[in-house]
Order: sequence, then C-alpha cells, then structure tokens
Amino acid sequence: MDRLARHYPLAVASGSNHPVIDEVLAMKQLRRYFPVVVSTQDVGRSKPAPDVFLQAAKLLGQLPTDCCVVEDSAAGVTAARSAGMAVIALTHSLPRSELAHATHVVDTYEEVERLLLPA
Repeated sequence: MDRLARHYPLAVASGSNHPVIDEVLAMKQLRRYFPVVVSTQDVGRSKPAPDVFLQAAKLLGQLPTDCCVVEDSAAGVTAARSAGMAVIALTHSLPRSELAHATHVVDTYEEVERLLLPA
C-alpha cells in the first residue's frame, strides 16, 4: 500500500458497512493510506451497481475513466466496469473464469504492483 499511495490517491469503495471497513483497516493499520472510504451505506445501492465506485472517484477528485479498481468479486468487477473504470481482479475469492470480465486478472498482489507501478 505504501508504494501505491506514493503514486496514486487511494480509496476504499466497499459493500460493507463503515464499522466493518474501519475494523478491517485498523487490523493492518491501513487507514492512513486511504483518504477516502465509501460504503454502500453512503450511496444506497450495492454492487453490482457502480454507485460506490462513482462516489469514491468523485471524492478523490478523479474522473471514473482515470480510476483503476482492485477487486476480488464478480459483482465488484461488474460495478467497476459499469462505472467506466479499469479493473484488476484478484483470484483470492473466485476462480479466474468468474472474473474474466475484468481488465486484468491476477493471482497475487505483486502482479497488481507490476501493473500499476512504474518500473
């Protein structure tokens, strides 16, 4: 996260409620990397609706087309694509075949870094 945060503004756009998001971010002390945290609670509609991603882009001051989402669910990939965003799907939760509609499908966080960080 540290390397990504040096190059990009980062946000969490989650289908979870804020108390759950806060707890997860606190477990690994990750909150400092995310100036924006958006929950489905903030927008009303859950993924696969694009609302949570569109709100995160707005709060970051970014166009959706300039955003890239890292996602591990099929509904999340659909939501991000509907928002006009590129998507890197991680195969942590689902097989590659269920995430194939992502821009990229990867197996590790190192692959995410290789796609997003300058060489």
